[in-house]
Amino acid sequence: MTKNSEIESLEIFPHQNLSRLSSDFYSNETETLAKKLLGKLIVKNVDGQTLSGMIVETEAYTQDDPASHSFKGIRNSNSMMFQNAGYLYVYTIYGRYFCGNIVSESEGVGAAVLIRGVEPIQGFSLMKENRIITSISKQLKEKDITNGPSKFCAAFNIDKSLNGTNLIESESIYLTQFKEFADSEIVITTRIGVHQGSEKLRRYYVRGNKFVSKQ
Repeated sequence: MTKNSEIESLEIFPHQNLSRLSSDFYSNETETLAKKLLGKLIVKNVDGQTLSGMIVETEAYTQDDPASHSFKGIRNSNSMMFQNAGYLYVYTIYGRYFCGNIVSESEGVGAAVLIRGVEPIQGFSLMKENRIITSISKQLKEKDITNGPSKFCAAFNIDKSLNGTNLIESESIYLTQFKEFADSEIVITTRIGVHQGSEKLRRYYVRGNKFVSKQ
């Protein structure tokens, strides 16, 4: 991880010169997209400040998967999963926390990739402030800022108001190229917290990265 003090001292961060991900990238088959998203940079601009982080853990969910919100078909609550690839799908858990997903494949399919873990790159101090607001503990370790889906959303101030954001066109939240990982650096394993479909190997993470929710 790059030292946060070094990153935040830069007036112009490199993501401004990095290529944004295209619709073709998001249209990948869901499991392929989940793997390809590792190393990509998610950028959030808010009130003149920029937050960015490298995606280090994802999970894939498809319509034929009993663990997926789309398994029983389209409803008001999950309709965003059935949109074109490249949209942000945000849902609520436990009545107060949020999880952010990236819609994959094509319109009508019902598939998305959950962002489970992100390594902070820019705006770490603001991420920590955002997390403290929603956390029971006020003494958070560095790794606990974004090492889980709802932690990531809290740190980046992502809530239901962003559900349906077009990541391809939006200037407030989007993804760019950043880093590539070799297959040997990526772990593929079972997902966390699912009951049905728990045997499926659809969780992907960067080996050894401390911002992964569970090694």
